Amino acid sequence: MRQEGQQAGFAAMEAVLRTSILGAEAERGLRFGYPSGFRELARKTVVENWYPAIARLPNGHATARRMADSLNPMSESIAESFCSFDLHALQISGFEQQISIRDDRGFVGRVDFVHEETKTIIEVDGIGKYLAEGREAMNKESDRHNRLLSMGYTIVRMRFKDLLHLNTFATKLYAQAPGLRRFAGAVR
Repeated sequence: MRQEGQQAGFAAMEAVLRTSILGAEAERGLRFGYPSGFRELARKTVVENWYPAIARLPNGHATARRMADSLNPMSESIAESFCSFDLHALQISGFEQQISIRDDRGFVGRVDFVHEETKTIIEVDGIGKYLAEGREAMNKESDRHNRLLSMGYTIVRMRFKDLLHLNTFATKLYAQAPGLRRFAGAVR
């Protein structure tokens, strides 16, 4: 059996948590946001269902508990889970997931990760959606990107391969958003 490591385990844990709360078919209904109390329900699920299982592990309690405490059901893909894992590994405080941003023209978009204090956005979407949805999707994304830039955001685009190695992720992230270094190692 192949061992995938903590990052893949974390992504699997987030996917299981998300599915246990939303159900397998509920993803389609999230286009306009998450139900109120979604994060609180996720936390309750972890405490009530996962903590007892972690307590029964023969070893690895501290690692499993640390990972469970970091889970966020807002990750909408394995890439977002990998990014979340990397942010936790770097101990960067202040990032929120799946946040809707508005400007004077109205809704700009829902971003994968945003750090409001440094006005940094991390997007981890690959090109797959543009291949499937075509030129119109690319044009909408370009407009969205420009509106976010005009609001003063720095947008860091991560490809899946950027997320696989913590050093690669950190190098790219800090090169494009050096202000985030102030938040590394901070207690969340």
